[in-house]
Amino acid sequence: MNEIKIYYSLTENIDQSDLEKALTLIPDWRREAVLKNKGTADRINGAFAYLLLQKLTETEFGLTDRSPFLYGEKGKPFFTQIPLYFSISHSRCAVGAAVSKSETGLDITDDRSVRNELASRICSSRELNAFNRSKDKRRFLRQLWCKKESLVKRTGEGFSHGFTDIDTANGLFFVYDTEKYCIAVNWESGERCAEIKEIDYSALL
Repeated sequence: MNEIKIYYSLTENIDQSDLEKALTLIPDWRREAVLKNKGTADRINGAFAYLLLQKLTETEFGLTDRSPFLYGEKGKPFFTQIPLYFSISHSRCAVGAAVSKSETGLDITDDRSVRNELASRICSSRELNAFNRSKDKRRFLRQLWCKKESLVKRTGEGFSHGFTDIDTANGLFFVYDTEKYCIAVNWESGERCAEIKEIDYSALL
């Protein structure tokens, strides 16, 4: 069985000194990309998402690739030297990474990112009917948004088709939902066992 491994770390307690240490642990090309971000939060996300990805590949697969990412025609990143696919994401409170032997997509969405008013902009007609029947509309939308984000990250399509044109009914998803954030992973076919682990950010330093 082809397994998807998922790690995530909460980032709310990371401070400037943690960021400075993280920047010393990542390769030059990644550090340069991280430092192009002006905001501290974006720099934290960029640095710790990379460290989390490296820890996942080393721990779960025994493989390491610190060379610059390759990018497909649609901008999707790939490892250069190891036969694994990955997806990374971040929200205001967490970073996440998913790794598999076939293409996968991961998204993290926090509770502050989704409002009920988004329904008409992201739901297909079937999903909008389900949303209207839902008792917890906020959670329904958050999970739906997260699932759609993970799907387009797997395919590399981005928002080119519009979320209302994407229906999640036939997709394969793993969803991990809490009060503060939702994590979704999408894959194309085959049996998968999605395993998720929380990694304390201090373990990345």
